[in-house]
Amino acid sequence: AARHIHSSAGHRVEGYALAWAALEPWLLASGDTQGRILLHTFNSEGQPREELVFEGHQGSVEDIVWSPSEPTVFASCSADRSIRFWDTTRPPGK
Repeated sequence: AARHIHSSAGHRVEGYALAWAALEPWLLASGDTQGRILLHTFNSEGQPREELVFEGHQGSVEDIVWSPSEPTVFASCSADRSIRFWDTTRPPGK
C-alpha cells in the first residue's frame, strides 16, 4: 500500500505548479499564487533534505517545466506574463 512520506509547509498560499526534475529524480519544484517557487530536495532514500525559495514573479506561478538536457535548469511561467529561467546551482537571490 502507498504511504505518505513527506509534507511541506513552505508555501503560505495555494499553488498550482508542480514538476519533478526528469534528469535529477530527487528534485521537485512547486509554485504558488504569490509568485514563489520552492525547490524541494530529497536524498536517495526519498527523505527530505532542504527547501530553497526562488522569487521573481509578480503573479501566480502557473507552470514549471524542467530542461530536457540541463539537469539543474527549469523554467516557470506566471500570470504576470513572464517566463523565467532558473539554475538550481545558483543560490536564490544571486
